[in-house]
Formats: sequence, C-alpha cells, structure tokens
Amino acid sequence: MEHTPVLSLVWQIAAYEAADNLHNIIDVEHFFIALCKLEGFANVNRLRALGVPDSQVSAVEAEIDLLMGLFQRFGIKTTVFRRELRFHKGKGSHHIADSHQEWVMHRSPGSRTAFEWAEGVAEKQQAPMLTVMHLLAGLLAEPQTDLTLWLNNKKIEAGRLKQAAIDTAVVPVQGGAVKTAALPAVQTAAAGLSAQYTRNLIQLAQRGRIRLEPYFQDALARTIQALDRPAKNNPLLLVEQGHAAKIVANNLAWQIANNAGPAGLSDWQVLEVQLNDMAANISFQGEFAQRMQNMVEEVGEQGRVILFIDGIETIIGSGAIHVEMDGVINALLTAISQGKIRCLAATKPMEYYRYIGPKDHFKAIFQPVSVSAQADATLDELTVPLINTSGPDTRQPALEASPESAPAALSPSTAGPQMVSNILFQDLEDRLSRFGLTLYIKPGAMKLVRRLGSQVKTGTLRVREIIATEIENPLGGMLLRGEVDYGHTVIVDAVDDTIRIKVEKL
Repeated sequence: MEHTPVLSLVWQIAAYEAADNLHNIIDVEHFFIALCKLEGFANVNRLRALGVPDSQVSAVEAEIDLLMGLFQRFGIKTTVFRRELRFHKGKGSHHIADSHQEWVMHRSPGSRTAFEWAEGVAEKQQAPMLTVMHLLAGLLAEPQTDLTLWLNNKKIEAGRLKQAAIDTAVVPVQGGAVKTAALPAVQTAAAGLSAQYTRNLIQLAQRGRIRLEPYFQDALARTIQALDRPAKNNPLLLVEQGHAAKIVANNLAWQIANNAGPAGLSDWQVLEVQLNDMAANISFQGEFAQRMQNMVEEVGEQGRVILFIDGIETIIGSGAIHVEMDGVINALLTAISQGKIRCLAATKPMEYYRYIGPKDHFKAIFQPVSVSAQADATLDELTVPLINTSGPDTRQPALEASPESAPAALSPSTAGPQMVSNILFQDLEDRLSRFGLTLYIKPGAMKLVRRLGSQVKTGTLRVREIIATEIENPLGGMLLRGEVDYGHTVIVDAVDDTIRIKVEKL
C-alpha cells in the first residue's frame, strides 16, 4: 500500500535512529521514536526544505499536528519519551565500516508485523494510503511486546492509545486536504493571527527549546502565586534588564510543560506576543492597534491562555503612545475579566509608576512584581550548556558534566558575564531558529566567552562584544554565502582559546 509523505519520513528517521544507535535492523521502538521526532518537522519552511511540494505541505503539516494532538491527550511528552525509550532500547553492536558507503536498513520481524497489521486497518477503513495513525496502531497491536509493556509502565494505556489511533482516521484526498474523524477538544497552538504574532512557549519547552534557568526564582514564585489565585490578578513584572521578563516567562512555561507548576495551570498555554513582528510592514496608522485587538480577541475565543506581553507599555499606559489604543485595551480587559485569558506583562518601573499604576482599571487587574537584577542562582550554567534538543541527539553524551565544570556557587565577580552570556546565547538561538537552524554551544566555548568577558571591569559589555564579533558576524557571513541552510546545526566550540564555528546537517 502507498504511504503518505509523513509515513515515508518516519521510515527515514527510524532508519537513522537505528543506525545511530548501532542496530542493524529497524525495530518497533525505532519507529515509535521516529513518530515522537515528527514534532520538529511540523513547520512549513522545514517541510519545503525537505522537498515537500507546496501542494502537499498543508496535508503533511495537518497529519503531523493530528498525531501530536493525540500524543498530547495521552500525556506523551515526545522529547522525554523518545530519550527514555532510546535508553531503554540500548545500544546495538553493528558498525557501518564507511559512513560514506551506501547502506540499507531492513525492518525487524516485529516491525514488518506492525506494518502488516496497519495495512489491514487501512484496508478495512478503505483508506487510499497508509498513514502515521495506522502505523501507530500497528506498533501497539500486540499487547505483550516490549514497547507496549514499556508504555504501560509509563502510565500510558497502550490499548487505549491504539484504539484512539484507529478511530482518528486520516484520509489524504486530492488537493492537499485532510479529512479526519471528529476529535475531542484539545488545547493546541494558537491559530490565525495568534499563530502569526505569538510563540507558544509551552510547545517550545516540550521540545526542549526552553530549559529552566537559575535566575529570578523569587519573581517566578510570585508570578505563579498570582496566576494560581482564583481572583483575576495578573502579574506585571517591573524590570530594568531587557531579558529578565523573558527568563521568568520561559521558566513558567518550563514548569507547566514539565508538570512542576500548580495543577490549576497544567492545561494552560503560554503565548509570547511578538510585538516586533506585529509592528512590521504597517501600511496605515492604527494597523498595529487593529492587529493587536484582533489577536487578543482570537486568543480569548480559545481560552485558557496566559498571554505574555514584554513591553506592555506599547499597548497601555505609556506617555509615548500617540495612536488610539482603546480598542486593544478594552479587548484585553474584557478577555481577562471574563476569565478567558490571563496576562503576564512586563514593563519598566518608570512606566508603571507614571502611567499604569495610577489608573484604577489597570491597578484592579495587574499585580506589580519587582524583578531583582541580582542573580539568585546556585548552579554554574557551565554544567548545562544551551542546546536546542529538537535537533540531533547523537551529541547527548557531551552534556554530561566534566570535573572542571562541577556545580559551583556563582560569585559576584562571575555572575554578570554568566548571566549576560546565557541571555545573549538564548537570544541568538531564538533568532537562528527563525532560519530553521539549531544552535549548539559547547561547554568550552561558553566557558571561554565568560572568561574573556570577566577580564575587564565592564565584563558584561565585553561579553556582548565577543559574541557579536566572534559568533554573530561570522555566522551572518556564512548565511549570506549560502554555507548554512535550513535544518543545519550550528556548533560553536573553542579550540586553543579561539572560537570555532562548524555546521552539520541533520
């Protein structure tokens, strides 16, 4: 039976997964890991870079989103599950003699049986093509396999998951559309304007793109306390440092995504408003306000969303606003008062005390939370380098702490360069992700940048200069020359006290 493009992609991912872990056949676990890794491909630009025709992009994206929605309903965190299942499966002993030679990976008997079972389901449904839902059902067809027993041990009822995959009929039709069976309501990423002008921080955290930072823990605790109250209090972070609010929001999203936050917020989404994108390509006065109002109303219809607005003074209260914003303000206040959304906002103390705090209708819904500039970290970040874990997993052993990077308390002399470098690397990672690039900062490179940045009195400024001249500028040139393409991984390393940049394909 013919396969959908997504299922063909799963086969390729599973083959590489097996080969990378030294197995000479593709087993059912490798196919399940490949299904989990599909989450990183639900992106129009990435699909086009893989050669998927424009006429099929929407169908491919829809099939992946449908699978991710099913995983989400069953509590399957794809990044966590694929790593743990890979560890459970273990390494094989097969080595390919020459990495450049052509090689073929065959399915194990269990995998062939799973495909046969999946084809049987598809035939009963009179489906014209075999889809990922059929494969998932086939992988779980036998109740006593190693995979199903492992899932059951993870508190995932494999039998119910199999039946849900069967019931979720995916039928590709001509023109790129996808017909699906009716599904239970699921909290998914925002659609329409909110998809265009926001980032879903929960999804990024689930994909490993956001990790817990050891900063501003007191502000985070007070933020969570405000959001967890029955009253409609919304934390308004008062910050002087540009990225402090973003760290608090990322930490909040990480805790929710990893079930470490309050139960009352467990099914809420955290959407970060991209104000720069919203203000781009304005063709008439008031278009920004109209976009913002429409986006807020759209998010309000979804419900159970925490809207993170860093720089809320551009919308409410600021003395610098010269555009009518009443429509935006009313839409925001209405959605908050009706309990459809919560708001995590941020502004500078001056803006709050001059323009926002004195106004009763803002004071009634916003609770100011001061974000201290002092880092309250107790762990040296060198033990956990920044890495976008939606990329290749073959370098995971490099994340293990070495003796020279053992946990240590931050001293006042190093806290500045460490904090600033972490913030700047996170910002660089975010910007590169828009080009479909994965950033991997090796511990040696991170340590070198911080050491050079702490050698002068203005250490934090020196860190910014080093990252710009040694990493950002060379990368810009590589992008312009076409040496870096969508889907590549950018590896920053240190060799003989010199920053070195290498690019690897997926």
